[in-house]
Amino acid sequence: MGCFYEINDTLLLTKDQGFPSDILSIERHQKHPVTLKDVEGKLFSFRNKPAARAFQLDPVRVYLFELTENDKWLGWGRVFIQSLTIERKKGVAPSDPGGPISFNSGDWVTSGSFRIIDIYDPEYQKIFTMHEAPEAWNYFGKG
Repeated sequence: MGCFYEINDTLLLTKDQGFPSDILSIERHQKHPVTLKDVEGKLFSFRNKPAARAFQLDPVRVYLFELTENDKWLGWGRVFIQSLTIERKKGVAPSDPGGPISFNSGDWVTSGSFRIIDIYDPEYQKIFTMHEAPEAWNYFGKG
């Protein structure tokens, strides 16, 4: 029996998946940097990440990236994952116990919660994103 889930060290979120864009906006951050005080004590939720995924749990850091509206990756900082839920999508029938074993990663979604433990200042955010985001999807790159 194999392993049918991804193990991620990066939480890449769109607004629809729960990226906290009400607090983390690149335009505002570059003018008036967001600090850890701005998110202190807040628990954020994410939902509908495609596929079954595992993330390192608190106290191991996970990188937080925003997947922007133009499909670019923008690094924001580090988080501690507080909860994870992996569920079969609604309307997807379970496998037939008497039939062949099959697994379709598209049948599953992952949700959870996180606390932000570090927010990169705008200068480091650019450096980090340039070094860590895939070149074709880099927010600050040419791709």
